[in-house]
Parts: sequence; structure tokens; C-alpha cells
Amino acid sequence: MLNTAKTCQTCNAWQFQEQGRGECRKNAPAIAGWPKTRDADWCCQWLKNQRPPAPATKEMERWQVGFNYVFVRDFPEQSTTWLQAALAEPERIPEELRPVLADPLGDVLTDLLPDWVDGGPCCERVLFRAEQLPGFDNDNAAAGDDDYIGLMMSMSNDEEIAASREALTQIPVDHPWRGILAAMKAESTGEGAA
Repeated sequence: MLNTAKTCQTCNAWQFQEQGRGECRKNAPAIAGWPKTRDADWCCQWLKNQRPPAPATKEMERWQVGFNYVFVRDFPEQSTTWLQAALAEPERIPEELRPVLADPLGDVLTDLLPDWVDGGPCCERVLFRAEQLPGFDNDNAAAGDDDYIGLMMSMSNDEEIAASREALTQIPVDHPWRGILAAMKAESTGEGAA
């Protein structure tokens, strides 16, 4: 079984580049340069990351991430595909998001996370990486970037937060998430056992 903690992303020899991609610096580069890898790739030469964490600066903003209930309300099939995949393989979800996944309709937010530089690790690992699950498709070829709507959202825009919380109150009683959560609750209390 693959140890998901020993991936390129956590290796001391890996250099992050952009959008979940980077370079392996374990050995001298070949003629073509450093080997290109993705953050979830792995090999048998993983090195414990001994780099000190980047110091936090006073100017660094901190933010939280949660579900965008406008997406959940308006795209029940896509959001349900995501939730089912996430519940089936919770190890694929960044640790920071697991409290949000534990109560999907509870308006739960992550702990405070450092703001990201464009394409930086928090953005990739938490906000967008969470959507990269089997079967989940968030692409809409007809919509441009201005029309993009994500399943997860950072809580940095008061209008978006208000719209998301309003949408949470409008999620229908027969929304698939409600059935999934009722089944989870019944299973955890033993009520679902025959």
C-alpha cells in the first residue's frame, strides 16, 4: 500500500514550480534538466523534508475555506459526485479540509490558513486540489473564467459568503447530500444495521 505521506510534495528533494508540478532535485540533472514530477508522484528515494518552515510575516493574510453552497444548490449532481468520491477516499482530501467534510451541510470552515501567492501550495493543496477527485468535473467549456464557480471557496469576500450561506438555507429537502448525510448518521449511531 502506498504511503501517501511520502510523495514528492513532502520530499526534501522536491522543488515546487506551479499548479501541483515541480522538479525532483535528488540527483544531478540530466541533459533535459531536472526530472518533472507532480506533487502526488512518489519513488523509493524519498527524503525527509528538513527545510525550516517559511517564517510568517505580519503582512500575510489568513483565510478559511468551506463549501460554496451556491454550487451545492445549483449543481446537485456534480456536488454529489464529489461528496461520494471524497467520502469513499478521504485520504485524497487535504487534511486541512477534513473538518469541513465531516459536516458538509454544517457551514464548517477550515482553521485559518496562510494566504497564497498565485499558484502557491495552499491554493493548490486546499482550494483546488480538493476538487480533483475521480468522476468530478467542474469544467464548463461554455463559461469563461468570470463564470467559474467552485465547490470550495475561500472566505475572503463578504458578498460571496452571504450568497453561500443564503444558498445553504435554500438546499431542497430532497437534495442528494441530505440523504447521504442521513445514511452516515444512521450508520454512525447503528440505526442503519439490520
